[in-house]
Amino acid sequence: MRALKTCLLKRNNDLTPSSQEQTSILALVSKIQGMMDSLVLTPSSFDPVLVCYLPNKEAVAVLGNKIVDDLRSQDPEEVLTNDIGFEISASDGTVKCLITTIPPNLKKLDPELHLDGKVMQNHLAVIRHARWFEENAFHSR
Repeated sequence: MRALKTCLLKRNNDLTPSSQEQTSILALVSKIQGMMDSLVLTPSSFDPVLVCYLPNKEAVAVLGNKIVDDLRSQDPEEVLTNDIGFEISASDGTVKCLITTIPPNLKKLDPELHLDGKVMQNHLAVIRHARWFEENAFHSR
């Protein structure tokens, strides 16, 4: 039992980012959150189809490009890669922006038009896990 606990603690330490990495990631996440808030508050600056329809590849690309364009005006090191969502990277961190929809909509997805349903289902699981850890992680220290 002691060996298992030691292995788990070591693995946790290996996976936990340093305080500098956490600060950098938090700053990048805050920038992205600000961009997302401005899109919600000023929908005329972005096509609101993301709110109204199932997520398709074109809408995700437009959203990713809009966020990156806004971020580049503040910090030119940040870049975009589009795939099943998008990633925004800086020299000392990367933020993955995962796109998903509510579970009832997963059955309505057209593989030719929308993002992959299995990928979005995995993104829902990631969100659930992140929420669980956010709610329960304060007990670990």
